[in-house]
Amino acid sequence: MSNENDDALTNAFNADAYWGKTTANVEQQLANLLEEARKYSVDPFVRSICDQLFDHPRPETLVGWQAELLIEAVSELVYCARSQQ
Repeated sequence: MSNENDDALTNAFNADAYWGKTTANVEQQLANLLEEARKYSVDPFVRSICDQLFDHPRPETLVGWQAELLIEAVSELVYCARSQQ
């Protein structure tokens, strides 16, 4: 479905808009990830990584690119914890 300009992502976005699907903003994605981290008991590790990256252990206060960076840093950890359950 993509052409030489690699607009497959644009086409996928348009399909989501057509079907009424919306994606959560990055802060909501982080909140969901933190909820899962608490559920699977890896919250202390997530807070430690946040402290290492941003000099504070409060990931719920992050917004924008900082939230994106933390999501990238801890998503594999949370995924592994979920798969162990």
